[in-house]
Amino acid sequence: MSDEPRTVVVPFRWTGHGIDIRAVLTDGDSEPRFVGPDIYTALELIDDNRDLLTVAEVVALVNRFPNEQRLEFLVWFDEIRQELVDGVFYAIVTRTPFGRGPVDDGHHSISEAADILSRDPVIRVSRDELFRDLLRDYGWTMREPITGAWIPTDRATNAGWLARDQTRGRTDRIAYPQVRVTRAGLEELHRRLGGIAALHVDDHHPQLIEPTA
Repeated sequence: MSDEPRTVVVPFRWTGHGIDIRAVLTDGDSEPRFVGPDIYTALELIDDNRDLLTVAEVVALVNRFPNEQRLEFLVWFDEIRQELVDGVFYAIVTRTPFGRGPVDDGHHSISEAADILSRDPVIRVSRDELFRDLLRDYGWTMREPITGAWIPTDRATNAGWLARDQTRGRTDRIAYPQVRVTRAGLEELHRRLGGIAALHVDDHHPQLIEPTA
């Protein structure tokens, strides 16, 4: 298990405006921070700020350049803030995605992919090895520049190897992005890892079929 600090990224939507704002919390942080460009977009401000903003900095920004829409944002931001904070801290404490429910999109989580691949007689790969080492080394995943979260690269998504879902949490306003492995991605990983069993992936019951004599 890696000792690398865990970062949780929770996007939530400003209802009625179609704008998603990402909150970020890393192990050891006392409060979540918010992605600067998301805040500036919501407030219709032009800035090249690439930093993460604290709650106090977001409030100060609105108060510095007030108008009707920005004050509306501040009211909404204050209403959802505690719910968001509770959800992000829940994800850190339990080490599970916030409010995550089952996903049935025909793709597989990193854990599921590692389990499927490891059924091959010559492949043994854990979730962490697959996620933090192999996918990165293959150029399939990268760190999101601002949040530091792992996301699929354009190369991996364009090739159809990885997908990114946006799973709804406890409310319609909060979602949690997840990297998922497609059927084609499993086949490509199986090939690269030198698997010797025929890989058969059923949408509901993925399994490996051992080679026959």
